Amino acid sequence: MWPSLPPEVLQRLLPRPHDATANGSAQALPDGQGWEAILAEMDDFRALTDDYDGQGAKAPAPETLASAAELARVLRQAGVIAPNCVVPSVNGDVDFEWDLEGDIDVSIEVERPSLAHIFVITPGQDRAEYWVVDHAGATRVNRPAPSASVELGR
Repeated sequence: MWPSLPPEVLQRLLPRPHDATANGSAQALPDGQGWEAILAEMDDFRALTDDYDGQGAKAPAPETLASAAELARVLRQAGVIAPNCVVPSVNGDVDFEWDLEGDIDVSIEVERPSLAHIFVITPGQDRAEYWVVDHAGATRVNRPAPSASVELGR
């Protein structure tokens, strides 16, 4: 069972009422059509076998795929817009990725059943915001630090 996402992440992924987009990302599709496409694509991942890319990639385990599909359904029910894409990673994770307005990127990487990593990459920060989500909830691992701007001497 997936707990709720951290509020700092969830607020970025909910549609804004005035334009039905999340922080200016691509237009959300009506009636969850975007999520249907994501779930269908994830179903295709079941056919992958190890070394599916010819470079040693590990295929996602059936349990990881089931957990990622459950997370997708939870996010959809919470009103989150569908991600721009879902991809299998080379280490067997399932990664949901959102490209938002202002060059903000959000990634949720399902590593195994009920364990995911959330990254929010924001311009002007020297590192990503990072949370670990498991059955107990979300734990923030770090906070971003503003990038140092150095003015060169005149």
